Amino acid sequence: MKIVKAFTNTITAFVLGLALLSTPLMAQTIEQKVTSALTSAPTNQEKIYAVHDLLQTASNTRESLKAEGAKAQARLADINQQNANFTATVERHNVIAADHDRRLAIHDNQTTSHNANRCTYYDGHEQDCAAYNNEETRLNNEGAGLDRERDEINREKQTLEAAGQGLQLEIDDFNKYKDDFNSRLNSNNHDIDVLMKVLAALQKSNVGCQDVLKDPSSTGEQIHAACGTLFDGNQNNQPLNRTGTGGATQNK
Repeated sequence: MKIVKAFTNTITAFVLGLALLSTPLMAQTIEQKVTSALTSAPTNQEKIYAVHDLLQTASNTRESLKAEGAKAQARLADINQQNANFTATVERHNVIAADHDRRLAIHDNQTTSHNANRCTYYDGHEQDCAAYNNEETRLNNEGAGLDRERDEINREKQTLEAAGQGLQLEIDDFNKYKDDFNSRLNSNNHDIDVLMKVLAALQKSNVGCQDVLKDPSSTGEQIHAACGTLFDGNQNNQPLNRTGTGGATQNK
């Protein structure tokens, strides 16, 4: 009799870390989006606003992924519980099947021995074979009981095999989803990392311009070098001169 083997499916760990991908899985990479935003914004402040908008979108995506990840973790916990319950059921089934096979082997040996040592008696002395006949009756009843157990075990075996196939499909489906989710999560983390670095660089440039404007000794060339990309989109306009206590106007 075949015994159902316990399933030993291993579900790949559900990663929610901050691993980075070198190439985000997007139709347009964040680098391309940043380039487009910086190119279309004429001033540094507008560039900051544009990058901030991209960062807000990425942050909203992160919150959505967190919520989705929480649901996925619950689904994973349910699958793991199903797998644990199924494994325990299979182990119980195997214990029962193994015990049946053990008792069946004993019964077969006893039946073989019984058949090899037939009892004969003289007419009118049937009682001489009463013990033999009683053993035959016991073996037949025991064999019928073992057959019924075998049929029940085989029915449960078929049920478990079908359940195991269904559980395996669910595990495979989750692992495919898990890979897709982690790719989207890693891509989002990469986007936020890039945007934070770009935003920091833009803000640093903005501070540098303010420092130059506050310095009374700054020349027009120094102001343009520090602030040209802030006010004129890095176009070839005339240098800026400081006026009053820090304002700046173009030379006429």
